[in-house]
Amino acid sequence: MTTPPRRNVAWPLMAVYAILLSVAWILASPVGASPDEEAHVAYAWGTVTGQTIFNEHLVTISAGQMATAVQVPNKLLQAPDSACYRFRAGTPTVSCTKLPADNGQVSTRATYMSRYPPVFYAAEGAVLRAATAVNLSGSRVLYSARLAAAALSLFALGFGVFLLSRRFPARVVLLVALLAIPATAWFLTSSVNPNGLEIAAAFLLAAAVLSVRVDDVADVRSVAAVLAVPLGTLLLAWSRPLSWVWASLMLALLLVPAGRRDGESWLRRLPVRRLGVVALSTTVLILVSSMVWFAYALQVRSEQLGKTDVSWAALSPIGRAVVLVLHTGTILFEQIGMFGWLDTPLPSLAILCWVAVVGVALAVWIVGRSTLVPRWSMGVILGLGYLAALLDEYRGQWGWQGRYLLPVTAALCVFAIPGLANGFERLAPLRRVVPAMMVVLMAVNSLAVVWFLLRNAYGVKGYPARLPSTPLPLGTARWVPPFGLGFVVALVALALACGVVAVWKLRPLAVDEELESSASGQEERPLGHDPSTTVSPGRTVSSTEQL
Repeated sequence: MTTPPRRNVAWPLMAVYAILLSVAWILASPVGASPDEEAHVAYAWGTVTGQTIFNEHLVTISAGQMATAVQVPNKLLQAPDSACYRFRAGTPTVSCTKLPADNGQVSTRATYMSRYPPVFYAAEGAVLRAATAVNLSGSRVLYSARLAAAALSLFALGFGVFLLSRRFPARVVLLVALLAIPATAWFLTSSVNPNGLEIAAAFLLAAAVLSVRVDDVADVRSVAAVLAVPLGTLLLAWSRPLSWVWASLMLALLLVPAGRRDGESWLRRLPVRRLGVVALSTTVLILVSSMVWFAYALQVRSEQLGKTDVSWAALSPIGRAVVLVLHTGTILFEQIGMFGWLDTPLPSLAILCWVAVVGVALAVWIVGRSTLVPRWSMGVILGLGYLAALLDEYRGQWGWQGRYLLPVTAALCVFAIPGLANGFERLAPLRRVVPAMMVVLMAVNSLAVVWFLLRNAYGVKGYPARLPSTPLPLGTARWVPPFGLGFVVALVALALACGVVAVWKLRPLAVDEELESSASGQEERPLGHDPSTTVSPGRTVSSTEQL
């Protein structure tokens, strides 16, 4: 059906929501308050100046860890040293040492991002160098790098939402986007950290793969979906060392037939054929090259991996496995809301609200079956993704942070869209709950920004026994963001208002409104839709088989 005018406003409002929320996250903390952000900034500068590839100078730092020595201008050091506050939530993010002069003189820094894939760092380094060349202040140079990282991630997210919105109901797409990008992901996408781009790229690649599968059933070919596959593969596989594993799991879905057609062989029913020779060859080349880079990067970590931690050595293989499996629960909760240097979790009440929404969505997905994405394939992606994490934990003798597995979670949310759409179609009364679910998720995202802002400005304060430590605005703020605390809070409030209005615009149509819309125009088709097929909310129906 033609899109009602009130719904045309929803997409711009959601774009404003995403931009305002990202800017609020950018300003909510000094550069360095995100995990390893100072090391990422130094490595980005080293990448664009050729110090991390052609003239790599490896050094050994604590615990035998290999690092790359990089000479950076003092402009990149105009932020509080994270050593003054990291892992100590009660300490505001202020510097305990004197900052160097804001000029172009260079200092040597050791960054432990040795041989990380250079795509993200090349983009960030270009922004740092351009901002330095025009002689911006050090603080503005650093925040411009954050802004560039957020813009790149928002582009990937926006492209993914665009592809999905042409094939599935808008409310389901936005609900899934909010579930796939929780508060932790928003925090990372607005930091100088490739983990944020990795999550956004996983969302884009999963959306591209799902779109190709939908188009294959409809027997059409979308140029946008085809281009998104190699682009998503590039941004994901070349973001972090193990990202090629996530990309491989998602691309493998293109080798699973999406539907049945009479008289066609199994090979002719593979969705990968929709890519064409050029796109397929480019995708394979990108994926293989990322694997080669991973093998190259392992060379600098072999010495560290060869050492065994004393406490780890004391455990039997079964004891190690038990510890790692129990750690999975921590990983799941950290994906929802963990900020700073693992020192600022969301309050338990907010996490419970998020889990409640996930529970409703999961129940709807179980009811709504769809052959577009077989359930066994989602189980394989989830199982192999977490197995890769467990093996790396076992080999590396350390526990993964929840943020490292957010790309897998984001992809699973996207692949759940057909089942969710069918489930809401079957459980008609629950359609009215979708707006409330989205508002709850947006409210948690807004709370997260303010929570982290107050932690940086005032620190987390403890209270009587069994009462949770809370960052309350008591006394004088010891750290103040650019434009002030009130400006960031206003951005958050405006973002939430835009999101709520967008959700209201996307509320379910009344019966008379549906009839009026149906009478006023032709049925809306997805991108490149074939006349022999029809698309109902949440599923594609071919002329020979209903999915």
